[in-house]
Amino acid sequence: MGKREKSIVEVITKYFWVVILALGVLAGVWVRLQGMEKVTDDFLVYLQPWHDTLKENTGFKGFAMDFYTYYIPVSNTHI
Repeated sequence: MGKREKSIVEVITKYFWVVILALGVLAGVWVRLQGMEKVTDDFLVYLQPWHDTLKENTGFKGFAMDFYTYYIPVSNTHI
């Protein structure tokens, strides 16, 4: 093994876990970015009204309103 190859192997060996961690973080970010534009029924029915109310009533005025009931009935068909 030449001097250059030996130094590359040493760097890879020394920073192996750093490289693995960086690849894991990048993969996690990529997966999350793939789902950014997905809009579910849960969001449209339950969370979108929250968002709209807070956007229309900025500041503490929005939090003073009674709009924060987040009850989702559970259906037995999903269990």
